Amino acid sequence: MAPTNRIRKVYNLLSTLSLTQYLQKVSSYIQFLQFLFS
Repeated sequence: MAPTNRIRKVYNLLSTLSLTQYLQKVSSYIQFLQFLFS
């Protein structure tokens, strides 16, 4: 009995969470660069 469905659900959840966090970090980093070079 392979729990691939559960693993896939957890992986999808983690990937979406990390994607939003990554986008937030990228946007804040871009704002920081704009602040430095303004």
